Amino acid sequence: MMVSDKLDSDGNGVAVETDRSSSRLLVISCSKRKRKGHETAPAIEVYDGPAYKILRKFNTPDLDVLIVSAKYGMIHSNYPIKYYDQRMTRAKADKMRSTNKRVLEKMIRENSYNEIYINLGKDYLPAISLDSLEILGTHVVIAEGPIGKRLQSLKNWLTHTSNVL
Repeated sequence: MMVSDKLDSDGNGVAVETDRSSSRLLVISCSKRKRKGHETAPAIEVYDGPAYKILRKFNTPDLDVLIVSAKYGMIHSNYPIKYYDQRMTRAKADKMRSTNKRVLEKMIRENSYNEIYINLGKDYLPAISLDSLEILGTHVVIAEGPIGKRLQSLKNWLTHTSNVL
């Protein structure tokens, strides 16, 4: 298992954790809706928006999940977090982009992904650098459209049932 856990100058956490050989990577934003009642729990269990309900239902062993969090930066889905309430702003996204780029590139280099699926809303997309993904040579799919279309696309991608776009 590889773990990288550090804080940047703003106190944003960066954590990447892998313990299996995954063929797919999902990059998803955190969720405003969170489950309360946990002092600390894995991020995938704390976030409770519609995308996380789909993800928990259709998560597969060949999938790694990185979450872009307004508070913690880019974290692995198993990274332990506490309940918080913080929105992503354009300034915050711009500030964390270079750190997130390094984390994402490292994750891609250390794993042999067949495909990367990016499902980020307009506030979160600027927090990653899409240019670097093309250079790394992995097939990248970016979800587009309104939230309902992106949720259906996520479900399709997770279940391998049809074209994502």
